[in-house]
Formats: sequence, structure tokens, C-alpha cells
Amino acid sequence: MKKTLKSLLLLAFFSCLVLTIKAQSTIVLKDSTILVKVKIKDATSFDRQYEIQFTDKDKKEYHLTPNDIMLFRTKKKMYVSKPLTLNGITQQLFLERIMYNDSISLYVYRTEEEKDLIVYERKGEKLIPLTETNNPFIEYLKTFPIITQNPELEEDIENTPFTANHLIEKYNIVKKNNINLFTRFRWGGMVSGGFSQINQANNLSFSKESHLMVGLFADLPIYKYFSFHPEVFYLKNAKLNEQKSDIQLAFNREAIILPLLFRFSYNDFRGRIIPFLQLGPEVFFTFKGESNWDMAINNVENYTEIISQPDFKHPNVSFAGSIGIGVEYKLNKKHSVFIDIRYRHEPNLKLLEKYKTSISYLSTTLSYNL
Repeated sequence: MKKTLKSLLLLAFFSCLVLTIKAQSTIVLKDSTILVKVKIKDATSFDRQYEIQFTDKDKKEYHLTPNDIMLFRTKKKMYVSKPLTLNGITQQLFLERIMYNDSISLYVYRTEEEKDLIVYERKGEKLIPLTETNNPFIEYLKTFPIITQNPELEEDIENTPFTANHLIEKYNIVKKNNINLFTRFRWGGMVSGGFSQINQANNLSFSKESHLMVGLFADLPIYKYFSFHPEVFYLKNAKLNEQKSDIQLAFNREAIILPLLFRFSYNDFRGRIIPFLQLGPEVFFTFKGESNWDMAINNVENYTEIISQPDFKHPNVSFAGSIGIGVEYKLNKKHSVFIDIRYRHEPNLKLLEKYKTSISYLSTTLSYNL
């Protein structure tokens, strides 16, 4: 008991230490003095551009403006003191720096409505807002070698949504020279095969059944590594329980399965192979499903009598959960083959009015995007 308590106290101590380190920030003053281990008070993105309040390790409180500080960092964000002219008025502000290099740098000014105004700076020049008609950053991206090798990437960059996240996403692609980071909408066909197993219900045991499904998929990029991956399958089930009791139960179903998966693809890999993980809910739309049973009993004359129950209709809609891992193999710039192993579990499966169980599937799926 004492060892357990000691372990819990140590865990709590290290957790607090990690949280403290994460909360610490670094500040560089105009006279090049560096302040570390400071805690910057929370403020809105708009207010933080004009002043920051913080306490140092001696718990001394400061209120400093962009005229006092050269730059400061909080967690993963960098803020730099820069003069910005808006509506004819020039102000010294803390601007979040989202991209920096010798050719061009990007900063973000946030309005009171928390909207982003992206501004750019060429070396030695003043800050100028990016607009749809004045966007030298797009022209800068086109100078990278990866653009000449992938015309579809150039077209995508020209149509990049005018947000900080999208611009930086495209910058990371060309800077890392990794076309795998370029994600786009894809769709194709798929085939899945494997085994399904109805779990024991009221002492009725079922053997494994092989199944083969065909369907279609779509892959819609969300952000960076993540995509929404809906699929549609046709499934047919036909099962009988094993002959270990006097009851013979038959289960038949034809359904359309709609998996609504979220996929994480590790696109940082530069080669043809990209691993991925996926999980999400699945919806079963049953258009033909029924169960029935026969039971053999001995009557008073010691004759075997068969008692049957009328067909039980399955619910039209049921749900399952799915998780799987796989790899994508790039055949060329536009086409890929995907293979994954997935497990799906359908709980609360109603075989008959009083027979409620679940069914599990283990399958391998092969897909090809068109």
C-alpha cells in the first residue's frame, strides 16, 4: 500500500513538473536581456498584440508593450515586435510569426473579431497585407523544384484558400520536397474478405463464417494527416448454430454497410508506402433480414415433435464500431492501392425476440483509387 502511494505521489509530482515547463515562456527585451521561466497571463489574441502581462520566477509582475520587447515565445508560437500600418496609422505590435526565411516571412494580425489578416515582409522592407490580388507568397512557393515535377500541385497552390493554416501547409510541402504531404479528394472501389462470428447467445454456439464484400470508398482530406473516409459495402450473412442443442436457429441478412471512418495517414514518409490507422462508427441498413428457429422435443407418447417459431424480422438500422491499420502503396502520382486489416464489432444484435447477442468481423480490405 505504501509503495502504491509513493508511486502515485511521484507520478503527480512529475505531472505538475511537465505542466509547469509547458507553461513557461521566453522573452527577449529590446536591450537583448533574455527572461526565461516566465508565466504569461492569458489574454485575447487581439489584446496580446498590444501588451503582455507576466510574472518571473521571483513572482515579480510586469506589464510590457511592443516598445519594450523584441520578441517572445509561448508554447509553440513566436511573437515579434513589428511596426504595422493599417488604415494610414502605424503601430508597434506583437505579431505572431507563422513563417520565416531569408526571402519572405509571414505574420498574422488578429482583429477584435478574431479574424486573421496575413501580412508579409521581404528582407529590409515594411510589412504589407496579403490579398487575393497581391500574394507574392504564392509566387515564392512556385520557385521550388517540386512544383515543376508535379503540375497538379502548382494548380492546387494557385487555388489555395486564403488562410494561415492552408498557406503554411503548402509551404511545408514544397520546403520538405515531399509530394506525399499533398492530399486531395480520392475515390475508388474496394473488396473485403474475412471471417465473422456470432458470439454465444443463450447457450447457442455459432461457427465462424467466411464473408466477401464489395463496395466503394471516398477519402476527403481534413487537415494534414487526417481525412474523412466514408465507405459503402454490400454484405450477406447466412448462419446456423452448431448442432449442440435441440434448437436449430437460422440467421439470414442482406445489408448495406456505411462505415464512417476517420483516417490518420503518416504522410511524412517520402517513399511509395504510407502507413495509416483508421477508426469510426458503421451503420447497417438491413433491407432483407430474418431469423427463425426449430426445436425438437419429446411428447407424452415419446415421439419427437418439431416446434417452429415464425420468422423474426431484423431491425432496419443497426450500428457497429470499427478499427484497423493498413498501408497505402503509391503506384504513380494519381493512383494507389490500399490494404488494411480491420476489426468491427456489432453489439446488441437481436437474433430473436429473446435472443440478443453480438457479432464480430475480422477482415482484410483491398482498395484502389480511380
